[in-house]
Amino acid sequence: EAYGESISPAMRQMNTVVSTYNYMNGVAASGEAPEDYDQFDNIAGYEDAAGQFTDAHSPEDVARVKAQVDKERRDRETIGAAGWAGMAASFTAGLLDPMLLFPVGGELKFGDSALRTGLATARTAALATTAQEAILLGTQKARSPYESAANITASTLMAGVLGLGVGALRGGRVPSAPVAPKI
Repeated sequence: EAYGESISPAMRQMNTVVSTYNYMNGVAASGEAPEDYDQFDNIAGYEDAAGQFTDAHSPEDVARVKAQVDKERRDRETIGAAGWAGMAASFTAGLLDPMLLFPVGGELKFGDSALRTGLATARTAALATTAQEAILLGTQKARSPYESAANITASTLMAGVLGLGVGALRGGRVPSAPVAPKI
């Protein structure tokens, strides 16, 4: 049940197509900005997302940005409250992201060392996740550059470790630590 409740919020937070669709549907043309209007006078409770209000030129724009931030915060709360089911839903949403279908790395060859396989896998994950995070960062008001950087780092490290393991299982050589010569 927790998985089912968290899959829609996870798709909005972790899938570039769904995030972009929601972003495009939330963008509305702003009317004429009132004279001497300062959007930052009306963001109490949203100070952590202040940068997202720079293009809000009217009270309607500020309300629209607040609504988007509120929706993203609710999504994150739902995913977090679901625990492991929320993590599984986020993982599923990421796997269903078409960005993962774009080839960004070289091919893996049999006979490569386990280290080479791990590095190739990490490089591919870093490039794919960077592209994915660039889109998500641009379409979500509550997402921070720090969160994107953490996601890229975690994805790269996990992929590298998995690639190293796969390379070792395929019979690749795992380099050993150099041994100092005896004198």
